[in-house]
Amino acid sequence: MKWLVVGFAVAALMACVRPGDSSASLSPMPLPTASVTPQERPSFEVVSMPPADKTPQPPQSSLPALILDPILADAATRAGVAPANVTVVSSEAVTWPDGGLGCPLPGVEYPQVPVDGYRVVVEAAGQRLDYRGRGAGDFRLCESK
Repeated sequence: MKWLVVGFAVAALMACVRPGDSSASLSPMPLPTASVTPQERPSFEVVSMPPADKTPQPPQSSLPALILDPILADAATRAGVAPANVTVVSSEAVTWPDGGLGCPLPGVEYPQVPVDGYRVVVEAAGQRLDYRGRGAGDFRLCESK
């Protein structure tokens, strides 16, 4: 194994020798040089950046305010806090398999067709609230059983 490694090293060194060079010296090949005038040299400006804020930020919602604002207001009322103290944990557009929006109420019949809507999970005063809906102002809280 040792001879195999030595063989590879010799082969690599031989590859560095220029063809037709009988001296077999391992001198480096000269690199092309280019003259650059001071006017052509790029200038760089050092810009100091403020330190990054390490505070975790809530995820940005892709849902419009027309949908989110009434949900945040409802969650704030339920939790007894200001709407500014309600955090969006997640929000997403969803196509539900039926009118029950993935959270059917007992004893209620729903249309058995796909329904475009959304799911928004918020946190208020330590409570997680799961809202489901179909459009602006059309939402309900999905309470876990």
